[in-house]
Amino acid sequence: MDFVKYDDASLFEAVKKARNTYIHDLQIANDTYKDSVAVAKKMYQKDFIGSAIETAKSGFEKERTRIEYKFLSDCEEMIASAERTVTSRLEKRDANKINEVRMLRGMKITPREFAVIAKRHSLTLDYFASKELRELAEQNNIVVEDLPETVKLLPSFDEQMDCLAELRQECEDFVAKFNPDIESVNDLMLLSDRKLTVWEDKFTNGLRSVSQLSDDAKIRRSMVKIEGCANEAKKGTAIREELSSVDDGLRARLLFEIADSRIVSDIAVKMSGCADEITAFKSGGTKEYKEAVSAMEKVKGADTSLHAKEIAQGFKDNKYFRSELARESVNDSKLQDVKEFVDSLSDAETDS
Repeated sequence: MDFVKYDDASLFEAVKKARNTYIHDLQIANDTYKDSVAVAKKMYQKDFIGSAIETAKSGFEKERTRIEYKFLSDCEEMIASAERTVTSRLEKRDANKINEVRMLRGMKITPREFAVIAKRHSLTLDYFASKELRELAEQNNIVVEDLPETVKLLPSFDEQMDCLAELRQECEDFVAKFNPDIESVNDLMLLSDRKLTVWEDKFTNGLRSVSQLSDDAKIRRSMVKIEGCANEAKKGTAIREELSSVDDGLRARLLFEIADSRIVSDIAVKMSGCADEITAFKSGGTKEYKEAVSAMEKVKGADTSLHAKEIAQGFKDNKYFRSELARESVNDSKLQDVKEFVDSLSDAETDS
């Protein structure tokens, strides 16, 4: 089956990255402002403190305006591009595919037959063919959303445009209400990972294969499934299912997110049947995993291969670092070189 192009869904990951950059840059600007105020109060004479603070405040406001403008303009560019893509689908029609579905009107179609029709003719990426299929399903009382993964259809034009309008408004509300000094409940809800995942599913109707998802999206989806459950028993079941489905390279990251979650309770962990593993991770793995992630960022940001190897050498005994390095080096020649170096260190220790 042909799935919706990755670019359709990557919009939401791009917005998430822009959000994280915005938070990071604004917090740095805010910390710089507070440091300047502290220095002014300590170093300046009383008559000059007010002026120095005003200068610092003015500098902060200018930087905040710059950061806000960049975030909103970047998001607007991405959302407008998605709107153009959605609109362009209405300008293209595959008459043959549309007529193939129209010929079936008036016939009694079973859900199994419907699934074969949709899959056989690869109709899911043609907007008007998808629309015809939805009408055919409705005529036969077939709930499209309950059908197998292979017969999901494109959402309607109105659903996609409404979704983008909601996302645009959320970006504006986020900038208007986010406070870098206070991590309030409201801040955590605005433009949250959960909301982005819900919008992504609405916008694409889930038309993405697992292989198309980035590692970040896979973990985010797992946590949305877990945290979105109605009660602790269901959360426990979701924890067990997600841990069993995630590949080994991402297991530590999912364990970390579960251990770090404010929504996943100890009761849910106990009911998951994975309490021993999660508790053990909380006891020792969380710190080691954080160090591994930090080390990976330093390795990736190293100016030279030699510097990257020097950083990696200090974490060669950290199993999570080695796992992260193995996973991220698959498509990165620089990291592959670092991985081979770390492996050679372990081999040398084994031989000795």
